[in-house]
Amino acid sequence: KTDANGDSLWQEHKVVYIMMEDLWKYISNPFCSKLTITISNSILRRLNKRGICIYDVSGRLVRRLPLSNVIEWDGKDEFNKKLSCGVYFCVIQVGKNVFSQKIVLLK
Repeated sequence: KTDANGDSLWQEHKVVYIMMEDLWKYISNPFCSKLTITISNSILRRLNKRGICIYDVSGRLVRRLPLSNVIEWDGKDEFNKKLSCGVYFCVIQVGKNVFSQKIVLLK
């Protein structure tokens, strides 16, 4: 299959997958006080405008982070309440693809 520009959709998915794998390499994980995510312009252009979502292990959305080249999460929820230590999931949507990465918040 091809997209509107005649490019292979499989090739597009492969490129996005490789870009996301590269993105996860540069996340400071585990983290204590601040999680920093650096996103290149090529990835940023493809991201869903909803931003990056942080979920707890129960699947509850705890924080939505706006998109930019450098995104920082301070371990707090939407109400500025410090979250407990543990496992969270950083979720990014690129087109119809959803990518997640387990992140660990330490004391």
